[in-house]
Amino acid sequence: MGTLRSFFSENDLDGRVYTIIQEIIGRDKFEELKDFLHFYKITAEIIDDRLEIKQFSHKKKKWIKIASFNIKTKNVEKSINRSDFLKLLDEENEYILKSTEEEIKRTANIILALLFLILGAIVSLLLINTIK
Repeated sequence: MGTLRSFFSENDLDGRVYTIIQEIIGRDKFEELKDFLHFYKITAEIIDDRLEIKQFSHKKKKWIKIASFNIKTKNVEKSINRSDFLKLLDEENEYILKSTEEEIKRTANIILALLFLILGAIVSLLLINTIK
């Protein structure tokens, strides 16, 4: 029952997760990475009276524990080393940028294919009209 009470006393768990991340990496670095935050695979689950925060690493293909936050005492009990976390974030940023670039290329190829299809249809209509 204490866990539920602690859970409902926390107003915004998403905000708490971002606050913990900001505490680990620092305000300046957090502001730099703020645009990427919504692209990271970050999960948080409540186990007993702790909020366990994990992030998926695409390079290592596994979930990495970022921090353990005690909901009752409102303290971070354990957290990942700052330099390790920054390295993980840099790897994820590279993955996100690479994926974005690949998606843009794929979309551009689809648009070009559609344009050539339309151009081919127009040319064939012009040929049919000139033959008649």
